[in-house]
Amino acid sequence: MSVELLKENIEFEKFFGENTSSVMLKEDFIIPDTNPDVKEIVGVETSYKINNKDAMQDKIYVEGEICYNVLYLAELEDNCEVFNSKYTSKFSCYVDIIECDSKMDIKVDAFIEHIMSTMVNERKVCVEVVLKVKGQCFKKEQVDIVKGIGNLEGVQYLNYPLTVDKLGGAGTATLKNDCTLKVPMDMPQIGTILSCKGIVCKRNVKVFDGKVIVAGAIKYNAIYKCKNSRDVDYLEKEVPFEEEVIINNATADMTEEVEIKIDNFDFILKDDELGESRIIDIECGVNIVCKVVGKDEIEVIDDAYSPGSMIELEKEDKDISVLFGNGQNETIVKENIEVDDVPIDVVSMTGEPMVTDKKIVDDRVVLEGILKVYAIYKTKDDKNYVNNCDEEVPFAVAIDIPGCRIGMEALDTVALENIEGFIEAGTISVKALISAKVLLKYSTHKEFIQGIEMFEGVAPKKASIIIYIVQSGDTLWKIAKKYSTTVDKLMEINEIEIPELIKPGDKIIIEGRAVIV
Repeated sequence: MSVELLKENIEFEKFFGENTSSVMLKEDFIIPDTNPDVKEIVGVETSYKINNKDAMQDKIYVEGEICYNVLYLAELEDNCEVFNSKYTSKFSCYVDIIECDSKMDIKVDAFIEHIMSTMVNERKVCVEVVLKVKGQCFKKEQVDIVKGIGNLEGVQYLNYPLTVDKLGGAGTATLKNDCTLKVPMDMPQIGTILSCKGIVCKRNVKVFDGKVIVAGAIKYNAIYKCKNSRDVDYLEKEVPFEEEVIINNATADMTEEVEIKIDNFDFILKDDELGESRIIDIECGVNIVCKVVGKDEIEVIDDAYSPGSMIELEKEDKDISVLFGNGQNETIVKENIEVDDVPIDVVSMTGEPMVTDKKIVDDRVVLEGILKVYAIYKTKDDKNYVNNCDEEVPFAVAIDIPGCRIGMEALDTVALENIEGFIEAGTISVKALISAKVLLKYSTHKEFIQGIEMFEGVAPKKASIIIYIVQSGDTLWKIAKKYSTTVDKLMEINEIEIPELIKPGDKIIIEGRAVIV
């Protein structure tokens, strides 16, 4: 006869793995007819965008594009002047992850690891890029947990507390973060915009009941050539944002995973009220993807038996993923970059952090990586008056998570919160703030009861009274189950107050065919 079971279905997200793939691109770009010939390349600004990602068997397929902004010097009459030209190229790659399949959720990020530009001739430049693409895959799984038995009396239960992931849900939001950059009246008008970009900074995320508040700022930087002049100047401005992402099942004690990406970035040069070219209008979209997860402790029936009947348990093996904990920290990165010329002003400083190694030691997770720094600066040289430099600056950040141990999966996220560049003792000085966050997960193997079958008859008593000598690994539960009695009965007969204190060699009296009163 089947037995009615009281079950609870739990859903958890299992991390299946991560990997990286390097994409090498080599592109030849023709300078437009409207631009003068190239004398020397100043530098190449790059940005990437992931357009499509698909989970497949044992791999992730990624498609995207890279945008290039080539800054170069052209010789005009008796002097040199800086110009720019923009290009786009597409890329695709596979990221191999064993056991990945088409039904899994995936997360993809990328990092421009290397860039090199060469002048082929005065009308053509060659740009080589190495893009590192990182992929992660997750799978939502479910398991039925037995919390009670409905229609069978006298059943003995062995319960234990089980910590499981509790998926609070996910949500997305899209907002505008438009900006207006204005040149002061005491500075020359804008002739040509050479570069305009924005980075997300000052992230601040808080989880509340039913929602997640995502705040931060976009730091805009524009480099321009002054009107009727070859002089180069720049504008900077931070525009804050705050958005509420509705996730109905979120609770304040949950942990968030948030991605903030800039999208649909566009800008245009406009005249002010006096008809002068002093305004850069920027339209910027911000995409937010948010997920929350917490921990839930539930009482699970690990074992069961009935002294008055014969029952058989049907169990299923299951590996479940558990969120152990999370933590975050920040680190300040400083570096002085030596250059061959004499710098006089930094007009643009950007950077991108990437984790190269992570390890768990002494109750903490240590992330090591590099900050790829790219700077455009003015020089004292009359001809080559604008130049660029790039540098890989190492960083390390330690995140305390008490109790963490080797073998756990560390899911890391690093972000550049702020970066500044200035001239110091003839070098390009860099000061950056990097934030890091880690989620620690581990897998645990459990057997879950899926069914109970009851059979007719009662297990026969083997003797009137049994004196049992406790063996190594024994518990009162195991002894009671073996001899079809109850833990309470054994404690009463043997005057045991704390069942956990029995030890090998102890003698336990067990009631058999005789009744002890």
